Amino acid sequence: MKRVFLLLSIIIGQFAAFAQQDKEVFTRLAETVNTQFANREFDKIALEFDSIMSKGLSAQALEQTLVGLESVYGEMGSFKTPVIEQIGDNWIARTPIVFSKLLMMLSVTFTPKQQIAGLFITPQSGSYVMPNYVDGLSFLESKMEFGTEGWKVKGTLTYPKDGKPHPLIIIVHGSGPIDRDGSTGNSKIYRDLAWGLASKGIAVFRYDKRSNVHGNKLYMESYQGKTYTAQDEVVDDVLSAIKLLTPNIHVDSNQMFIAGHSQGGMLAPMIAQQSGKLKGIILLAANARPIQDLLVEQMDYLYPDSAVMDAKNYYEKKRIQQQAAYSKKKKLDPKSPTDSLPFGVSAVYWNFLNTYNQLKTFEKSPTHALVLQGERDYQVTMTDFRLWQQAAPKRKAKTNFISYPKLNHLFIKGEGRSVPAEYQQQGNMDETVIVDIKRWIEGLK
Repeated sequence: MKRVFLLLSIIIGQFAAFAQQDKEVFTRLAETVNTQFANREFDKIALEFDSIMSKGLSAQALEQTLVGLESVYGEMGSFKTPVIEQIGDNWIARTPIVFSKLLMMLSVTFTPKQQIAGLFITPQSGSYVMPNYVDGLSFLESKMEFGTEGWKVKGTLTYPKDGKPHPLIIIVHGSGPIDRDGSTGNSKIYRDLAWGLASKGIAVFRYDKRSNVHGNKLYMESYQGKTYTAQDEVVDDVLSAIKLLTPNIHVDSNQMFIAGHSQGGMLAPMIAQQSGKLKGIILLAANARPIQDLLVEQMDYLYPDSAVMDAKNYYEKKRIQQQAAYSKKKKLDPKSPTDSLPFGVSAVYWNFLNTYNQLKTFEKSPTHALVLQGERDYQVTMTDFRLWQQAAPKRKAKTNFISYPKLNHLFIKGEGRSVPAEYQQQGNMDETVIVDIKRWIEGLK
């Protein structure tokens, strides 16, 4: 019996070794094709087509395909490391390619005879378009997992690839279960911010919000009456990220910042107070007023009383007004039904926010601050921007304010009255915002 097990072990080991050898062979083949593709040597690639591919795709057609792609997505740039996977008898190599406006994926299928049986190049991530101000060749990214046990989340550190430590910005999400890219429709403004700043010498960390990863668990705990507040959902994970990244070789620990968007900006003074390690906070469309007030104002903006409303919108507006008013009570009963509160979030959550005064915390903070606001923003308005300005004279730290006439809540440029439908259109964070943040950080040195 021992001999049988020994024989099986030897056979399994041999298969594993052969598989590894095969992977190495096809990895080298993929790297060769990638080099040829980058050098536009399509004749060489076509020589490796199998009989079926040779009939369906010529070197000239492959060249014309690339020309067409570049006319839409900009010039083809660097090739990332290929990922090799065996499917059936074939091996597939997938390689991200950095075009000037979009990340693409080159997929090449190899037969066991090391011939090319398939070749496709497609957008890597939906219809997201990489902005022109991003230099995809100037930075690297590494993925990390961090946070409280049982509530861990994943994030991405984007950093210039010169090997030096750089100032770091940690992005703090707005309200809702938002991913690390800040995905809204076809836009990914947190990715824009990370890639744009990394292209200009600043490291950025972005991560999936706790409610994005553990939404169901949070809901169940809230439903069961357990404590769940913005401290749990937002603040604790930012503090964990600061601790995680302080010793990182790509980070200058003396120049650590957070950039809070919307609700994340509202909580930024609290995070700075609890951390004590931040050099500055950046408030992006941060509400200076209670969230409940903004909800009522947004409904008035979208459905003014002077407008003709259908029954659905009328009752939705009344419902939100009632929920907002109820949630502002000083001491809500923790057992209050969640359907009587905004977003179906528990009374404990609202009690926590109701006791937090972001303006007072901002006034007392010794941390430098940059406050940015889009003037077309109807979710957080210039009223909030002016309230932050009014609090500034009481601060001892350096505080700067910039507003942008054509930008909305996502800091995407537009014209006329901002409406929800524009969030579904593809757009990128305006480059001016990236440049202003870089200049502000440089001015603090």
